[in-house]
Amino acid sequence: MIDYKNDRPRSTSRRTFLGLVGTGILTSAVSLKLQAATRVNSEKVWHSFTQEEVRTLETFGDTLLPGASDAGLADFVDAQLMAENPALILKYMDYTGSFSDFYKVGLASLNAVHTERYDKPFYEGEEAGRNALVEDLVGANPALWKGAPAPLFCFVLRNDALDVYYGTKTGFAELGVPYMAHITPPEKWPRRG
Repeated sequence: MIDYKNDRPRSTSRRTFLGLVGTGILTSAVSLKLQAATRVNSEKVWHSFTQEEVRTLETFGDTLLPGASDAGLADFVDAQLMAENPALILKYMDYTGSFSDFYKVGLASLNAVHTERYDKPFYEGEEAGRNALVEDLVGANPALWKGAPAPLFCFVLRNDALDVYYGTKTGFAELGVPYMAHITPPEKWPRRG
């Protein structure tokens, strides 16, 4: 049992007090810096893609529909791949494989074919080379292509780009079409880092 009658506050020296205050300030500063670093790093975390895959996806999206990356194509696809019931056009293609693998293998194939032809990945390529490759992809599978058929990959990615770019009030306004959504989507998918 504690004897509260004899429990007196201990006196703290000025030196001890200042040391504790300094330690508290230092701890708070370090904690805030770590929180800020975590926040910055968490903005660059992708659930389904590597940084290279994101760069390839965004470049491919912009090749198919200029402005798709700024509209948040990579964020949209990444979020949908994590969703229980993804709103990706791939869902309506009777595709039986893994949705994540569809994108990852397709993006890897895109880089492999572009590197074979132009000695650099798709996201580092010149516009003319990227456009020429896309023209080939919509017709047939080129050598080195793995995964789902290249024409299907192009079709799906172009539709994803269209969904993100034109599936908002702003996108409908650009088309001159009245916007009457049952459920209003985000105006723009949030960009990460």
